Amino acid sequence: RNVHFIVLLATPAIPDDELLLLQQTLIAKAKGTTESEILKSKDLNQKAFDIVKRYTNNDELQLQMTNYITEISKDDPDKPANMTNEEYVRLQVDHVLRPWMVNFLRYDPAKTLEKVKCPVFAIIGSKDLQVSPQENLEALKKALTKGGNTGFTAKELPGLNHLFQECETGLPGEYNRIEQAISPIAITEMLNWLKKILSIILIPKK
Repeated sequence: RNVHFIVLLATPAIPDDELLLLQQTLIAKAKGTTESEILKSKDLNQKAFDIVKRYTNNDELQLQMTNYITEISKDDPDKPANMTNEEYVRLQVDHVLRPWMVNFLRYDPAKTLEKVKCPVFAIIGSKDLQVSPQENLEALKKALTKGGNTGFTAKELPGLNHLFQECETGLPGEYNRIEQAISPIAITEMLNWLKKILSIILIPKK
């Protein structure tokens, strides 16, 4: 109740398992990966994510994920020569089943957004490959509207990446090569909205 407004910067609004699949696809396409490789990777990851969402018992989750990774890792060319199949499977299972990752894959931000009643300002760069603007801004608007929130603004900012830098491709590999910390476009958009909302909040009530 003490939160008067929220500014969301490149914030996901679609379920996080869908977000990660879309993120992987967009980055792969930007890198020039073939369509067949993208579809194969998406299918493999989708099945792993489905296991995480389906099995809530930790022992069962561990068993199902181990069986799945064992199956898809047969004759995997990426397996290091000095590592046994069991070690390789365990490494991948531990990676997928990190507590943070499990919670992430099971989380749907829309359910939280539906509870937000205060004014919201949300921006995403048009070249953001990690939180795609079209899908996430649409989902954000839908969730806020469903919750009865009418005081929100959602914008796609042209030419900016996930960190709101002016960029060429939007690939994460560009982040450290761009000297700009954050684009003046994003700063200006935020300041303009903040000035507007603060002028309303700070007006003395009669």
